[in-house]
Amino acid sequence: MYNDFKFADDPIIEKFTSVNEALEKSYNVKVNPIATTLEEIQIGEAGQIIYGGKERQISRHGMEAFFKTIGLPPVFARKIPTDLLLHNVKKLIQDKPAEPVFLLERPSGMLASIVKDPYSEIPYSDILARFSEKSIKSIEMSELLLKVIFTFD
Repeated sequence: MYNDFKFADDPIIEKFTSVNEALEKSYNVKVNPIATTLEEIQIGEAGQIIYGGKERQISRHGMEAFFKTIGLPPVFARKIPTDLLLHNVKKLIQDKPAEPVFLLERPSGMLASIVKDPYSEIPYSDILARFSEKSIKSIEMSELLLKVIFTFD
């Protein structure tokens, strides 16, 4: 499974027992969406994304999201040799070069994911604020799929 690839660190799942604490931390969970097309993206032999002539590391989850975006099932991608995987990715990109996508960039410059256009995001603070008066046992939050999990008492 991607033995030759070097991925960026997976996102950290942060856990909170207070909505206010989670709200405060939510402002630090950021990705910068960069609009582009598939033809502007290449994949290197170590699993890095090449965009704008620069190599960019991507998380494993982000790479699999990219595979789904181009029509390559991650279950299949995990089971084939690296050279065949890279060939398939390049071929699928060539088949629809003008397809718009978004690179989701972490503040560190690493990529969290690559997703189809249109991309929109609701800030965590907007979601969390709706639950500020509720009794909540725990909240789990990460950039992964931009989701928040609530456990109510």
